[in-house]
Amino acid sequence: MRTLAPGLGEIKRMWIEPGHRGRGLGSQLLGALEAASLELGHERVRLDTNGALREAIRLYAARGYRPIDRYNDDPDATHFFENISARDPLTGSKNRDQCDRLGRGDASSSAKTNRPCDRRRNARR
Repeated sequence: MRTLAPGLGEIKRMWIEPGHRGRGLGSQLLGALEAASLELGHERVRLDTNGALREAIRLYAARGYRPIDRYNDDPDATHFFENISARDPLTGSKNRDQCDRLGRGDASSSAKTNRPCDRRRNARR
C-alpha cells in the first residue's frame, strides 16, 4: 500500500500463490490492504493487474473496483481499477464493516485512537 496523492492510495503488489488460491485468501488480503488504506487516510484506492489474472479481476469487480484509464506506466499492467466505497456515517470513512471484519480498531487492544477504525468504534460506545 502506498500513497499516490492526498486521499489516493495504491495497492502495488498483491499475490496469492496458485496452490493457495480458491480459499478466500485474496479477499482477506484485499480487505487487510483496504483497512490499511483507511488508516493512511485514503478516500480512494487504485490498483492494476494483468488481463491474464482473471480471478483477480473478478475479485476486484466483486469488491466494487471500477475500470479506469491507465494511470501508470507499468508495462505488464493491462487493467486499471479504482474503488470509492460507501462512506461510514460516523467517520466518513469507506468500507464501514472493514475494521470489524478484521478485528481492528478495538480501543481495548490498541493505544492508537486516531485511526478511522478506532474513532468509529469509540464513537459507538
